[in-house]
Amino acid sequence: LVIMGITGPVSLLLGTSYGLAGQFDADYFPFFFWICLWAGVLHILSALVGLVSLVWKVTPFTSQIFEFFIAVTFIYNSL
Repeated sequence: LVIMGITGPVSLLLGTSYGLAGQFDADYFPFFFWICLWAGVLHILSALVGLVSLVWKVTPFTSQIFEFFIAVTFIYNSL
């Protein structure tokens, strides 16, 4: 379960981006490059603006909802 906790969101990102690349009839690696590039830019911008100071507003409920979403997505994909 410790390994799944780390790789779960990553495998969902890879699977979803692969499905989207197929849906848009695009090459996967350039498509995934642009996804990662934009994610990196948004992470840098959020760090520069100081959004990290809002972390104290995140409650355990927020992380539990995210964990529930990951679990439901894995169950849905397995069916």
